[in-house]
Amino acid sequence: LDVIGDPRDAGDEQADLRSLWPRAILGAARCGYEVTGDLGEALHLLDDAESWCHEVDLADELIAVQGQRGLLLLRAGDVSGALAELDRAAPAQSTVVSRDTAIVLLNRGALHLEVGAVDDARRDLGASVEHARTVGDVSIEAKGRHNLGYAEFLHGDLPLALRLMDEASELDPSDEDAVGLLDRAVVLQEAGLVTEAVAVLERATSILDQSGSLADLARVRFDIARCLLHLRQTERAAELAGEAKSAFHSQSNVVWALRSELVRQEALLAGLSKSAAP
Repeated sequence: LDVIGDPRDAGDEQADLRSLWPRAILGAARCGYEVTGDLGEALHLLDDAESWCHEVDLADELIAVQGQRGLLLLRAGDVSGALAELDRAAPAQSTVVSRDTAIVLLNRGALHLEVGAVDDARRDLGASVEHARTVGDVSIEAKGRHNLGYAEFLHGDLPLALRLMDEASELDPSDEDAVGLLDRAVVLQEAGLVTEAVAVLERATSILDQSGSLADLARVRFDIARCLLHLRQTERAAELAGEAKSAFHSQSNVVWALRSELVRQEALLAGLSKSAAP
């Protein structure tokens, strides 16, 4: 940020700094939260960026900043706050066609999936796919299609869910991401293919170990722990659930930390039962 300086000091020959500055702030807020877990400081940075967007009328950057605030709130476990922020960011009737809008609609659709609002998710994800196709962003389009597959999973159609996820991978085969693999693993678990789900989650772990967020890695460890508990590998399940709990705590995500502790306790109890069996 020091390299960019204050955009108010930029002359006419540096007019592009006016739009670059809030995007730099957006990145700094996310990186700072990932490293420190300080949600308050990250949101404070985004407040400054939003004020600047209003001051110089930067519509696309404003959508991006508000969308980032919603995403950070979601990572911290504040589902209602995240949804309210993404509602504020998404233009009415999705009329502003841009990559930023496609991302906001993608994230809001994913959030609707998390709370089980499948019809709302389909609406947002379908709009996100259309925006992404219009602006030529194959990566966002593929993510939207993948999440539409997850919507079909929640709707109860597992074969269609897996087919849509496969189609999304074919659309952008170079962009295999850990979150997409996590979704696929959930569908495999539901289909009773737990061993296959663990293999997919291990692939996600290898991706995140190289360059991933602590929150995503914690979620993958949580899901592996659940699978291993199902496979009665209780010692490893308890260990991974404990690691997930610590990571969620460092990200101020109390809800997921408690879920991880529940899985850890279940694994410990199952281990005791297995040891006590004749």
